[in-house]
Amino acid sequence: MKTALTKYSSKEISWQAWSENSVAAAKESGKLIVLAFVNDKDDSVATLKAFEDRTIAKKHDKVIFLKVTYEKDSADVKKYGVFSAPTVIYIDPSKDGDKQVMEKVQGKQSVNQIRASLFKAFAKQDSK
Repeated sequence: MKTALTKYSSKEISWQAWSENSVAAAKESGKLIVLAFVNDKDDSVATLKAFEDRTIAKKHDKVIFLKVTYEKDSADVKKYGVFSAPTVIYIDPSKDGDKQVMEKVQGKQSVNQIRASLFKAFAKQDSK
C-alpha cells in the first residue's frame, strides 16, 4: 500500500497547450483552470515546476493545467492583461468574461507562493 507521502510525492504535470478547444473542454470539466503564460527563461520553468510540489499534487485531479507561450502583443496577452512571463491566472470555469479570473500572479513564484495562490483560488471557487 502506498503511503500518502509516496503517493503525493513530486508529480509531473501534463500541461496542455492553450487553444480555444482546450479552454472549452476545461470549462466543461468544471475544474479550476490554471493558465500559465510562459517563455523559455528560468523564471517560467521554475514557476511551472512549483506546481509539482507534493502538497499541490494532491489537488491535481481538481485542476486543468493550460500553458501559452508569452508573446507581447498577442490577443491572449491583451485579453488577460498580462505584462510579463511568467504569469499564472486561475480561472473559474463557471463564469464568463472578466468575472472568470479569480487570481493572477505575475513574476517568478516560489513553491509557497504558488501553493498559497492556488489554495486561495480553490477557496474562492468553493465559496460560490
